[in-house]
Amino acid sequence: MHRIGDVIDERYLLSRPLGVRQGAEMWEAEHQVVGRKVTLKLVALEVSADVVVRRRLVCEARAAAEIAHSSVVEVYDVGVTPEGEAYLVSEPLRGETLADIVARHGAMRPEDACQVMLQVLAGLEAAHGANIVHGDLRSESVILRRGRSGQLVVKLLDFGVSEPSLQTMTAPPASESRSTGCTVDVTSDLRSAGALLFEMLAGHSAFSPPGASREPNGRRLTPTAQALVPAIPAALARIVDQAMSP
Repeated sequence: MHRIGDVIDERYLLSRPLGVRQGAEMWEAEHQVVGRKVTLKLVALEVSADVVVRRRLVCEARAAAEIAHSSVVEVYDVGVTPEGEAYLVSEPLRGETLADIVARHGAMRPEDACQVMLQVLAGLEAAHGANIVHGDLRSESVILRRGRSGQLVVKLLDFGVSEPSLQTMTAPPASESRSTGCTVDVTSDLRSAGALLFEMLAGHSAFSPPGASREPNGRRLTPTAQALVPAIPAALARIVDQAMSP
């Protein structure tokens, strides 16, 4: 584990730990030469030599660069320290994950959930337009913060990090992402977006709510979303059910 004050690759001064994501240390840091505030993802030294791990970091950086959308986190750099530790540098991640917010506060107001979902879908649309699939969209991949006027601002993380073999291949004929080499499946991302919308409206995961059953593909709710959470407006419940249908 690193400590506050450590300097990474002779450039990035670690200032505040942000926790651990996908086995990597997350740090608030500053570029010592230009003074730019950044977020640093540091992969443990013992796994940094793994070719797959390094490829995922490069995929994540290239995917973010190609998407270039305000709802997708901007990645500045990717590299390996002289000691062999792989890292990725992105814009400062201000806010909390959607998972943490829902765990602490429960269900969101429908208008707030829709505000978040519109930004999530805008980011996905930009990605799909660039032939990039997220492939692992979940509430831990969504960062939320309040803007200056009080509006919710979304940043999507982790584009390009999933392995093709782990994605849900149920869409029409897929194409290859020119930047990540991963197979694109728009439908799987939209199903995941439907699950996010359910989680925001219901205050718990779509795949383990009380009274629900899970089909072998893990993607369909039984009974309907509105039957599980009557407070969900009927129109939104229909959208959730349609989005998560096979």
